[in-house]
Amino acid sequence: MGNNSRPVPIMKRLIINFVLILADCLGLNRLFRRWNSDKIRILMYHGVSDDKLPSFYWTLLGRDKFLQQMDYVKRKYNVVSPEFLYKEGNSAPNKVVITFDDGLLNNHTVVLPILKSYEMRAICFVLPLLSEKNDLMWTDKLYAVLMSCRPGDLDFTNFGLGKIEIGSDLDRRADTVKNLQNQLKAVPHSRRTDVLNNIFNKFDLLEGEDYAAFRLMNRDLIKELAQTDQYFIGAHTNSHPILSTMTPDEQEKEIRSGMDKLAEWGIESVPVFAYPNGRADDFNNETVALLKKYDFKAALTTIDGLYDPSDDKFRIKRINIGADTGKWEFRARLSGFFYFLQGR
Repeated sequence: MGNNSRPVPIMKRLIINFVLILADCLGLNRLFRRWNSDKIRILMYHGVSDDKLPSFYWTLLGRDKFLQQMDYVKRKYNVVSPEFLYKEGNSAPNKVVITFDDGLLNNHTVVLPILKSYEMRAICFVLPLLSEKNDLMWTDKLYAVLMSCRPGDLDFTNFGLGKIEIGSDLDRRADTVKNLQNQLKAVPHSRRTDVLNNIFNKFDLLEGEDYAAFRLMNRDLIKELAQTDQYFIGAHTNSHPILSTMTPDEQEKEIRSGMDKLAEWGIESVPVFAYPNGRADDFNNETVALLKKYDFKAALTTIDGLYDPSDDKFRIKRINIGADTGKWEFRARLSGFFYFLQGR
């Protein structure tokens, strides 16, 4: 799931940080941590990389920030295995499950040594077809291609999307790309595929290291990761479509083919699924029925919040961690104080 939305304006973020720092100094995070001790904090990450991109990109955290977050989790919380998402009866307080979506290469090269140093284990939800093809996530690839192409207009009138201006100002261009990503997430799967093929046939992704942070692990690296004590492997479909934009038959093919490929690779995946994009509108009752048919025990959304074990196990919330998640916000999200402030 790609996201290159721009960060919160500086003044607003300063005010929020002041409130969160004050709350931490007053012991409110400690209080809320006790209050929510029965909840499970499921941290949602994508990538960890210090590679420089043309603009802000929400899904890629810096290495130092991730280290700081893992250090805090190690000191204040209990990192547990995926079975705690669907099994009842364990009273260990303040449980955390760490998740990574998509299977980016930096989950191996950067994150693995960090998890090992803290003796932690995460779930990595992978995309076998894209990994086999040495391709990128379509959202990341769209960003990479359109941020590196020459300025000009793209005409998508034939696809019902009108004309899109690709300007020379990189921040504005990034906003344009983000808007196009959101538009494409909402259209039927077949039309989105047609639009993307149209774009990718016009523009080549430039070779080099500029977008190395978007690279996915190949099959051998995923198999290697599965053999470590730091990762479980989970299903995330075969190629990351928005499932609700597909027919039930298309959904089943996408879910089943991803599972079959992992089995072919000799990987025993956990019975927990992560919905691509993961918003409430990105999956439907047919999706849930299919997951149950294939013996999944739980499914993770990208809906932001703490998970109460009494909630629907196929609509599990996660704590969304991005490049703009600062130290104090991270602490407040884990304790639940952040969501209390939002009235949730």
